Amino acid sequence: MNRLILVMAVVTAIFLIVSFVQDIKERTVFSFPCLVLIDAWAIVLWNVVSYRKAEVICFLVVHSVLFILMKVFKVWGDGDSDMFLLFANICLVCVPASNIIALAITECLLLTASIAISIGIGAIEYRCRKRKFALSGDMAVIPGFSIVLIVIMAIYVIGRFM
Repeated sequence: MNRLILVMAVVTAIFLIVSFVQDIKERTVFSFPCLVLIDAWAIVLWNVVSYRKAEVICFLVVHSVLFILMKVFKVWGDGDSDMFLLFANICLVCVPASNIIALAITECLLLTASIAISIGIGAIEYRCRKRKFALSGDMAVIPGFSIVLIVIMAIYVIGRFM
């Protein structure tokens, strides 16, 4: 299972880098690879984590409901909502926490960090394109998710395999 997680982390990192570039350039994200990775990480999540299965189910249900709400109310683009689910699964696998509440708090902090990074990248992007920066505008969210997820997976892989 360790090799599988290592391979998945590498494949996911490649996808995240491609998504980062694609979202900056064209504001598009390929949903199909993201959905495949969501399912793959969910399978690893089910078989690897030390949380009770009831906690894992609760975690997955809460994130699925949030995902559906984001889709229905068009909070983000479809690719951004898909990335949120991938973010949730990777957090549960890779972030050590003593209990599910600590994990939820850590996930909220990581989500905040990813949004803050996206805002920073958006400000730089708008300045380079000589446009006025606005938080309500067409801002790329994927770059922040990508950076945070790559760091989480790198720390996990280094801690587990090195």
